[in-house]
Amino acid sequence: MSTEARKSPLLGLKAPDGAMARLSEAHRRGMFTVKGDLADPALITAVQTAVGAPPPQQRKYVAAGECGAIWMAPDELLLLAPYGEVGAKVRLIEETTRPGACMAVDVSDARAVIQVAGQGAREMLAKVCPLDMHPSAFGPGDVRRSRIGSVAGAVVQVSGSPETFELYCFRSVADYVWELLCVAAPEQSRIGLFDNA
Repeated sequence: MSTEARKSPLLGLKAPDGAMARLSEAHRRGMFTVKGDLADPALITAVQTAVGAPPPQQRKYVAAGECGAIWMAPDELLLLAPYGEVGAKVRLIEETTRPGACMAVDVSDARAVIQVAGQGAREMLAKVCPLDMHPSAFGPGDVRRSRIGSVAGAVVQVSGSPETFELYCFRSVADYVWELLCVAAPEQSRIGLFDNA
């Protein structure tokens, strides 16, 4: 694979050779934050209409085609949609809920999404996040907000086969997160912690 093909599309950072898992950046992911009473029927309906999925349960992720919803806090969701549709979806949320009942904000350009996939993904993440990465504690559809090295972020397991995780962080620290993952990535540093899990 050429060096150019291994660079992240927005950050322009090079993926490591000989990594225990595949490292890439999600390209132009549309994201918007919704804060409010997640039990409010009007907000539940608005979220369902906007992304095709109801608000997920605590520490969960739901997908609906190119859209999805990530639980971030008891009063906060991160909703996913095609980049060009976010503005219309934010307006839909605002127009179908009571004035002042919630806040919806486009954060697409404020966040970066880095994907870690493959057999060594869990071990790679365990090196940089203080999370229980054992499959019995963290499986497909699970979300954890935590530290990634010394910065805040969220980790979402989007697939079980192959194991695929997405890390959400502020774009301003994305190069740090990328480089941290590159340091954790070498196959020769792998100990097989989760191989028989």
